[in-house]
Amino acid sequence: MEPLDEYRCWYDLLRLSDRTRWSEKVERVFGDVAELSFSGWWRELKPLFERVQPFTVEVITDAANFNHFNTQYPEEDGMVVFFHLLAPRTALLADFQKLLDARHAGRPGRPKHEDWSDLQMVRKPDVRAIRKVINVYKASVIEHKGLPQWRIGELCKVNLSRLKGQDDPDDERHRKRILSITVSSHMKRAKTLIRGVERGVFPAKDDETPCPW
Repeated sequence: MEPLDEYRCWYDLLRLSDRTRWSEKVERVFGDVAELSFSGWWRELKPLFERVQPFTVEVITDAANFNHFNTQYPEEDGMVVFFHLLAPRTALLADFQKLLDARHAGRPGRPKHEDWSDLQMVRKPDVRAIRKVINVYKASVIEHKGLPQWRIGELCKVNLSRLKGQDDPDDERHRKRILSITVSSHMKRAKTLIRGVERGVFPAKDDETPCPW
């Protein structure tokens, strides 16, 4: 998948959403670009989506710089340290290691502030899966509205893996039932994703996750 695919999913979900349900925050950010093509939408919003890599070490050069770091960041996110540069390098490295051992949580897993962009995602999206449910939703609600769900499943070529292991996988009624169940599941997922972008959450897995930005 291309890097832009995840943002195209966000864009498509917003286009499928009910703008009257958008939160004030979503309206403020996306309202002026709601009718643009994806290329125009991306051109306007790219600076807000770009992920900024956090610094690891910053040299403090003056009192204002010190006050900034000493007041703007909570203690658990960083600390202000003075290194005596006349001390031996080995001693400095050893003492710095002791500071890390004492102050750095060292917890495994993803960092607390992985995404430093203005418009953050709540998690890494599964673009392939999201694209599938978007296609099913569009076919059901817009492109082929009124068709039975099993027919939507055929048109969208949904996965029929649930048929594997069945006694009679060629049974037509059973095949249509599985298609309908799969499309229904995709529709439910699509509606959750759409409700999510209406309040600024992407990709939403439920209706409880708060907007991260």
